Amino acid sequence: MTNRLSRPWHHLGLLLALLAGSPPARAQAAAAPAPAFAAELVGLPAFVYAADEFNFSLRLANRGAAPLPVAVEYTQGAAPARRFEAEVPPGVGSAPGERLLVVSSQLPAAVDSLPAALVVRPPAGGETLWRELFSFRGLRGDLAGLAWRDDALWTADGHRAVLVLEPEAEASYRRWKPFRDLLKWVGRGRATRSLWAPEWIRDAYRQTAAAGPAPAGLAATATGEAFLKVDGVVPAGGPAILVAAIGSDDAALRTPHHEFARAVDAALDRARLRNPRLELVIVTPPPVPVEEKVTAAYAEILRRLAREHHARLVDLHADWLARADWHRFYAVDGDPALLGRRPNAEGLAAIAAALNRAFAP
Repeated sequence: MTNRLSRPWHHLGLLLALLAGSPPARAQAAAAPAPAFAAELVGLPAFVYAADEFNFSLRLANRGAAPLPVAVEYTQGAAPARRFEAEVPPGVGSAPGERLLVVSSQLPAAVDSLPAALVVRPPAGGETLWRELFSFRGLRGDLAGLAWRDDALWTADGHRAVLVLEPEAEASYRRWKPFRDLLKWVGRGRATRSLWAPEWIRDAYRQTAAAGPAPAGLAATATGEAFLKVDGVVPAGGPAILVAAIGSDDAALRTPHHEFARAVDAALDRARLRNPRLELVIVTPPPVPVEEKVTAAYAEILRRLAREHHARLVDLHADWLARADWHRFYAVDGDPALLGRRPNAEGLAAIAAALNRAFAP
């Protein structure tokens, strides 16, 4: 959209364009005593820029047997209400007749809080058929109580909210922690999820996790060639989360520490280069009985890389060592005296729970 920061408030424009609806239905034998009417707000953006034009749609549905004339009024702030009259065609069988109205408007150059309303009523007046309230919120205003769901921002009282950004100040907004948190919150809810982990961890996650759609994944040790093929795992754009749960197989194989660190560092650089919006989450390997010091070295390398790459850290190694009974995660057939090299079902469930937390919005 083109910025028009110089355009004054009185140039606010509203265009309600009537698009082609359903063809007229054949008259039904018995007319309904009161048409069943419904309306839905469609495509209201979550973010707009001040002084830019934007648009959204209003879908009107009529299940009655006769055409339904309506008047639509749109109010934005203190500006006079804009009115448009339309006729919604009747339904055909179980399918309602529909009419789609496109609302085009513009915001002033600066907004703290600006209410808006859409009202549908009979053209001659009378009882309101449908009403929707929403608001525009400038980032200088109060953002407390906003929640993200169904691809929209909602206020605590159940109304939609649209954030208004001022283009010349966007860089400063992104340095403001509440806005950074909000962008991350919105992005994580819509993010493509990818998991880099050995096959046994991926299998455990698929079998025991309950986190919705399975993430795209790449099973490989850190020094394996496949680990560096990020193009097939990380999307080139859009919000994305990459969880790297690595190091366990490298500890078992005794991969030289410098090779492990160099391979992970290069892979994370390549992933961030492919998608600058990528959020990195690094999961340290769990400790292994008798070999705690071996896995500790790889966990420490991952902690350092998490700091260098500004990644979120899920320190599974430290979390397990903080438990006095962590050896139970390796007990074979429930016998604490017989320990295996791979986590048992309880241990795998604990790893899956940590991955769930890493992917959670």
